[in-house]
Amino acid sequence: MAQLKATTINGALTVIGTATADGLTLGANELITLGAQTLKHDGTDFVFNDSVNIGTNTLTAGDITSPKINSKRFNQFWSTDFLYASIYSITPWYGGALASGTNGQIASPNTYHPGVGYISSSTSTNSGYYFTTSVGTAAMRIGGGETTQFIFKLSSGFNISASTNTVNLGFLNTVTGTPTYGAYANITGDGATIVLTGITVNNSSATSSATYAIAVNTWYNLYITVNSDLSNVNFRLTASPTAGDLWNVNNTTNIPVSGSSMGHGLVARTTATTATELMQIDYMDLGIDRILLR
Repeated sequence: MAQLKATTINGALTVIGTATADGLTLGANELITLGAQTLKHDGTDFVFNDSVNIGTNTLTAGDITSPKINSKRFNQFWSTDFLYASIYSITPWYGGALASGTNGQIASPNTYHPGVGYISSSTSTNSGYYFTTSVGTAAMRIGGGETTQFIFKLSSGFNISASTNTVNLGFLNTVTGTPTYGAYANITGDGATIVLTGITVNNSSATSSATYAIAVNTWYNLYITVNSDLSNVNFRLTASPTAGDLWNVNNTTNIPVSGSSMGHGLVARTTATTATELMQIDYMDLGIDRILLR
């Protein structure tokens, strides 16, 4: 083991074995090379050219101008597995009926889907149910870095007649009509099949993506990602979290501007007047990957 004390070295230093030092000072833009990796000090911060593995240790950051690790100012995340016997309030989302629509929990779902809720219509037109954050008072604004995932399947009674059944999942400002601000996936029949479309809408001007035909009684994973500068919304569908993409599209126009308010969640409704199960929902989450200055 080599030990260094008060040594000034101009040029390269090679040590075979372990080197210990009482202190180490790096000037601006000087480097330490560790194998193929480098540690650099840019005059203000240490900069690594690779990820840092801290194992089981705890990384703590001071409360200065940068966010704290795991604080409520950075990387906020909420999720639900619908594990409640009475599915009404699942913080931060809540449930509500449309024209006497109903919801409930599927008994004994399979081992891959713990906690499954369902949405059913009533005999009234425009009936259904929703699980959202506050939508009517628009509880949030998209600012870039939002992500969401839904695991769902359409029930066998889903009507393929044109515009009879409607399911909207994602960021939206209404559950009773067509959103005027939002970034969401829309599911409806076109008379021949059931069509999935990625929609971005800003002040009622909407952009619709290429569509994908989905089936009833089939579990799907839907992902919606808003990029950091609000220039792109990605919509992606898979058969499972580990499967390849069935559908992957990007909308780059009519993305809701930062000042437009909306909520998050899902709604299923129908204009038909026969009570039937519309869909099942296994999982829903919401993430915000940016610094929130509070």
